[in-house]
Amino acid sequence: MALVGTPIESNKWWYAGGKKHQLFTVDETSYTSSGSVPLVSNFVGFSKIDRIIPLGLSDNGHVLRWDESGGKVRAYKADTSEGTATLTPTDGRILQTEEFGNVKAGESADQATDDATAVNGGTGSDVLALRTAADETVSSGFTDPDYPRNIILQLKASGGAATLPTAGSIIVTFDDQFGTEQTETFDISATTGDFGTGTIAENNHRWKVGTKTCATVTDVVVDVDGNEANLQYSISLGTKFGLDTATDSATEADAIHRVLKDDTPIAASTYVFDSTNNSVDMAADVAANVDLHMEYWVDADIAGGTIATAGTAKIDVEASSTNDIGATLCEVVGY
Repeated sequence: MALVGTPIESNKWWYAGGKKHQLFTVDETSYTSSGSVPLVSNFVGFSKIDRIIPLGLSDNGHVLRWDESGGKVRAYKADTSEGTATLTPTDGRILQTEEFGNVKAGESADQATDDATAVNGGTGSDVLALRTAADETVSSGFTDPDYPRNIILQLKASGGAATLPTAGSIIVTFDDQFGTEQTETFDISATTGDFGTGTIAENNHRWKVGTKTCATVTDVVVDVDGNEANLQYSISLGTKFGLDTATDSATEADAIHRVLKDDTPIAASTYVFDSTNNSVDMAADVAANVDLHMEYWVDADIAGGTIATAGTAKIDVEASSTNDIGATLCEVVGY
C-alpha cells in the first residue's frame, strides 16, 4: 500500500539543499512487511519524492524509518523476546531510531606526530584516495561516506621525508545530512597548523579529525606555499554519525535515549552528542563492519503510542503484513 499524506499547512514549504520540504501527516493502512513506496500523487506539490523523514512513532507504537536503498518507509517495534518495558513519550517528544549497519572503519583522535600506520588502521575507508599535495581544486573522484559522518584529512610522506609547508590549507566543501552546504578547513602550515611541526618521515602519516558531518563531498581546494615535495593527502572517515532529524534538546542526557553497538547497549559516558552538528561521536575508534543503533528524542506535534524497549532489545522487528500502522508526522523532501 502507498503512503497517503495530508499537509499540516497546505502552503507552508521551505527549501534546503536545493530541495522542497513540507510536513505531512502520513497514514498507512494495510502495511506490508517489505515497506511502503510513496506515491508522488499522494503528496500535492511534489513531482518527485527524494526521501521521507519520519518524525517518530505511529499512533500505535511503531517507529518509522526511511529505507534509503529501497526508497521506502518501513515500520519497526522492539524485539520483545529480549525483554521489554513500556516507554511512553511525553510533552510532544517522539522517539526516533536510526541504524548505521556494516559501517566502514573510523578514527576518533588526531595524530599530530608521525605514525607508521595509516589512518583507520590502513583499512582504505577513504573518501578521497592519496593525492599529491600541490595547489589544485578537486571536483571528482570522491567516494561519499557510507553514512553522514565527519571526515579526516591525512598527510603522508611518500618518496622521501616531507617537510610541512610554510603556510597552507586544504578546504573540503560538502553537504551535511540536511542538504546544507558546509566547509571544513584543515590548516597544514608548519608553525600553526593541525599536523604538528617539522618533517614527516618517509612512509609515515599524520591526520586531523574534522568536526562536521558530511553526506556528499562537492570539492577539495588545496592551497600550499612551499615544501610540497613528497607530501600527499587523503580524506578518510571519523567516528561521528549525523542524525537525520534534529533532536528535541541540545543536552545529551535529554536528547539521546540509547546507543547500541553490535546489539549491545553502551554507556552514555562512552559517546558524545554534538548538538551543533546533530551527531553522535562514538569517541573511540570504530572497527569496520560494526552495526550501530541509535535512539533519540525529537519534537513532534502528534502524540505517539507506547513502545516496548528495554535491556538489549533493539527496535528492529518489522511490522507484519497488513498491519495497521496508523498515522505519524513526516517531513517529505523532493522537487
